[in-house]
Amino acid sequence: MKKFSVLIGLLVILGLNCFAQTMAEFERKYPSGKFFEVRPEILMMAQVDRAGQVCSVLLQPNRYSKSLKTAYVGNMTLNPTDVMDILDDIVPPVTREGHGKSAGHVVQDGMVFGGFIYDNLQINTMTSLQSKPGKARTEAKGGMELEKFLNPTWGPPETVFISWTKRPCAE
Repeated sequence: MKKFSVLIGLLVILGLNCFAQTMAEFERKYPSGKFFEVRPEILMMAQVDRAGQVCSVLLQPNRYSKSLKTAYVGNMTLNPTDVMDILDDIVPPVTREGHGKSAGHVVQDGMVFGGFIYDNLQINTMTSLQSKPGKARTEAKGGMELEKFLNPTWGPPETVFISWTKRPCAE
């Protein structure tokens, strides 16, 4: 009976290990996007076109601890100053082509969706109406119109999506 219990225990342990997944298995099984921690509290996911050029970027608050054991709860928003700094870093103002203008905001189901358009770039935001307003930055880095767009009266964005109009992403 003791040998039988040991055999069952070994089969259970070996069986559980057969179902364990590795990072390589995840990469084969699921389409991948690359996440970067651009600030301790901000994650960026980048997508590339067929030539390997970045064609879209998603900025979102980092809602989890590094160990993935703690989820941060509440309305997490992106600090407009950080968003401007990240934009200036990944898409310097001189490369944005054109002055840029707001395409306006649309309110739907408690969410506000906005767009800001340059000749070669589009910046879209998503904000919950429950978000708390952040503090606007005072200098005109990247243009005051964009800054005001990123910090409207209902609060800063929860998600920012940047796409290059002349670089379609690979399907």
